[in-house]
Amino acid sequence: MDLKDQLVKAGLVSAKQARQTAHQERVERKQDRGADAKREAQARAEEVLRQKEEQRVRDQALNRERLAQQAEGEREAQAGQRRQAQIESALRDGRIESWSGLRSYYFQDGTRLELLQVSDEVARMLQDGKAAIVRTFDPRAPYTVLQAGPAQRLREAAPERIVTLHAAAGPA
Repeated sequence: MDLKDQLVKAGLVSAKQARQTAHQERVERKQDRGADAKREAQARAEEVLRQKEEQRVRDQALNRERLAQQAEGEREAQAGQRRQAQIESALRDGRIESWSGLRSYYFQDGTRLELLQVSDEVARMLQDGKAAIVRTFDPRAPYTVLQAGPAQRLREAAPERIVTLHAAAGPA
């Protein structure tokens, strides 16, 4: 026997009042469950919003990083293009067209001893520092002769291409 039955039996409450009280308790429990469900749903919604905000912040950071890398890549590409233009300009402007001749001119390229057949005038220019031997990266003609000024510009843009450039001789 539960408390409700004992109260009815003792005459403290009527059966109708006991039913109404039981009904009221059921209604309150349902309302409490609904409020709990609302609180849980609200907590889940807040968690979802928090996760979305964190993801948005991460995405923004990744996007900023990607844009910075892209900008850096573009700067490097532009620098490479400028460097290539300087190299081409120096090779085009300073090339001595008729440098070949009968005189053997020996020079060192790294650890190898190389030979170019040059004219007497070009040999004097090379010895006096008024001309330079540079790499062309062309397998058919790996070397060419440039005037000293453009060779200096080439040295600034691509020092690995200069093979021989003697210091200019002072006035005699």
